[in-house]
Amino acid sequence: MIFYRLMFYEMEAMSLTPPYWISMGALAITTLAGAVFILNGLGLILEFESFIKATTLFFWAFGTWWIPLLVVLGVWRHVINKVPLNYSPDLWGMPFPLAMYTVGTINLSQALELSFLMIISDITFVIALITWILIFIGMIVHHGKRLRRH
Repeated sequence: MIFYRLMFYEMEAMSLTPPYWISMGALAITTLAGAVFILNGLGLILEFESFIKATTLFFWAFGTWWIPLLVVLGVWRHVINKVPLNYSPDLWGMPFPLAMYTVGTINLSQALELSFLMIISDITFVIALITWILIFIGMIVHHGKRLRRH
C-alpha cells in the first residue's frame, strides 16, 4: 500500500516521515524469521525448506531495495524540498529497522551459506549505529534546549 501511494499519488515532502522505514523493518523481521526457520528447521518445516528459502530471499531482496529508495526520498525531502531536519521521536523509526535488516542479513547469510552477505551486514551495522548515535545526540540537544527555556 505504501509503494502504491508513492507511485500513484502526489507526495508532499512534509508527509514523508521516518516511520516509512518501518516498512523496510517488517521485511527485515520477515527475513530474520525465515532464516531462523531454515537454521533450526525441524519436522514440517523441513518439508517446506525450499519454499522458505526462496520467500526469505525474496523478502530480503525487497527490503534491500527499500533502503536506497528511502534514502533518495529522504534527500528529496530534506535537500530538494528544504524540510528542516529537526529531532522528533519519529526519527527512532529509522535505526531499529536498519538494525533488524543487519541481523536478518547475518542470519540469512548463515542459513543460505552465502558468506558474501556478511559484507552487507557489516556496512549496515555501522550505518545503523551512526544513525542511532546521531538521533540520540539530536534528542539530547533537543531536550537540553527545552530544559534551558524552562
